[in-house]
Amino acid sequence: MFPFPQGRKPGSLLRRATVTFMAIALTVLVSACSSARDLGSSATSTPVKGGSVTFAVALDAIPGSVFQTLETNYPWFNNVFESLLTVDPKDPDHPKPLLASSWKVSEDNLSIDITLRDDVTFHTGRKMTADDVKYSFEQAAKPTSGSQLSFVPKAFQAMTVVSPTELKISFTGPQPSLFDFFNQTPIIDEKTASGLADGTRVTGTGPFMFTDWKPGASFTLKKYERYWNAKAVNLDSIQYVVTTDATALLSALRSGRAQIAMGITATDAKSFDGNNQYQVTGSGGTFYTFGMNTSVAPFNNPKVRQAVAYALDRDRINSQVLAKTGYVSDLYWGAATPGLNGDDVTHYSYDPDKAKQLIQEAGAAGATVPITFHGNPVVKAMFEIVANNLTEIGLAPQANNVDQPTFQAQQIAADLGTAWLQNNGQGGLSPATLLNSLPVLRKTNPSKFVSPEYDKRRQSMFTATSESDKKAALQKMTDYVLDQVWAAPIIQAPSPVVASSALHGLQLSPRGPVVLTEAYLSK
Repeated sequence: MFPFPQGRKPGSLLRRATVTFMAIALTVLVSACSSARDLGSSATSTPVKGGSVTFAVALDAIPGSVFQTLETNYPWFNNVFESLLTVDPKDPDHPKPLLASSWKVSEDNLSIDITLRDDVTFHTGRKMTADDVKYSFEQAAKPTSGSQLSFVPKAFQAMTVVSPTELKISFTGPQPSLFDFFNQTPIIDEKTASGLADGTRVTGTGPFMFTDWKPGASFTLKKYERYWNAKAVNLDSIQYVVTTDATALLSALRSGRAQIAMGITATDAKSFDGNNQYQVTGSGGTFYTFGMNTSVAPFNNPKVRQAVAYALDRDRINSQVLAKTGYVSDLYWGAATPGLNGDDVTHYSYDPDKAKQLIQEAGAAGATVPITFHGNPVVKAMFEIVANNLTEIGLAPQANNVDQPTFQAQQIAADLGTAWLQNNGQGGLSPATLLNSLPVLRKTNPSKFVSPEYDKRRQSMFTATSESDKKAALQKMTDYVLDQVWAAPIIQAPSPVVASSALHGLQLSPRGPVVLTEAYLSK
């Protein structure tokens, strides 16, 4: 299937001089001879113009969450919206221009001058300018945006529009997460932004326009004729069909009603291996986590949280749910991260006897544990195993299955109940960035975990300068999160994507989104 590498070399803001920690590349290598960047491109030499592709997805679009990294938006988002730059998984340390044509960071790393393309228009036909970039960054900084990287623009001291194509940004200090923010943040149209919440006006600068949304059922992307790189676009439209039924997803692929599907389990995806009518791969890197509310019983007791961490049968989940495509770990950063003790990755190896003993010591035997989760087939499959694991150690798990929009609203409000299963697609970010971006690690987290010691260790990670200080800060943070374990990592894994071998030019972003700008169907 698709292996899951865990390391890459350090990067920086400019000349990679200001990086705090090494980023862990969760870019995905695919099975057989397919390329993770461009599936099926070798089958035909000349792209075919026109036609429509049907894309079967497990989760509906959430247009109102444009600033968040949501797996439910991976299938369509980067075909409608664009950011200032893009990252090639083959060269992740050197971002490439997209809506920005160039940029220059000051020698002191306290400002950046950005030059924009002058030929970009929104889907309304209005020309994109530096004012739109400034507006988009201002919106991303708001708490209501839900952006995992909102902490970056909050550190902008000033944003000055120099001209329609020039923007200057100054910072309160060096920003090692700046290019992550530029890559992840879409440029939106201020004139129609109010229509994003209910999906009535979803306006980007990308190759396709978002139309005909029937919530919970379907939506369509239609080719934008005035796209700045229109000659690269081949398809006339992309039809998205939404179904949470895993059997229906498989049926759509096998019957030919859909040419591509996302949201199926890795086990189901693996069933297509060896069939030359399909191409199987994975997109992005997703963290799957069991979160616990430390403000309520039984999880206000660290022993209970530790018991859960020991009780989770991660290898079984990896085998049965993810077809062994995941990376099992107790941490949010890879074993190859400089300064990390490799044994920490398996600190909480499966040990139900020890877990049961901790539950008894805490006096928590028989405690009811409502677990909130949403309709993603992978998460639903994980719940069954997790529930059995908790029952085995003496807890009483209860399912609280909610729809994706409800779960997302609760996540933004940091109010997910007593316990929950959570998936976040933030693979590829450094430990320092993850501390501010990953919901379970933020200062305001749904676990309600607050601690002066946590604040102290977070600050040490942000301010360490020497290599020895960086390594020491990471190890101290690792020791602390393992001891307090307010959210137990289960696994890191790519999202399976299965496509017809007749679909070519499909591009997969290392962050997860599927890009169909240059996709086409062979005759």
